[in-house]
Amino acid sequence: MSSVNFVCISIRKHPISEKLFEDFLRTMPDTIYHIKGYIRFTGNPDTLHFQYAYSILSFLLLLH
Repeated sequence: MSSVNFVCISIRKHPISEKLFEDFLRTMPDTIYHIKGYIRFTGNPDTLHFQYAYSILSFLLLLH
């Protein structure tokens, strides 16, 4: 039987560089199947919901 691990982290509370975030995701090992959360990028006032699954990244704009 395989084991499943769950980790919850907060990277930062302030906007982050989109390139820095994408670089972070590229470092994920193949054993990471799903990452999701909320993020704001530098220079963009919107909060986005992101999902990263099987090396595919998608964003959804959150409406206020």
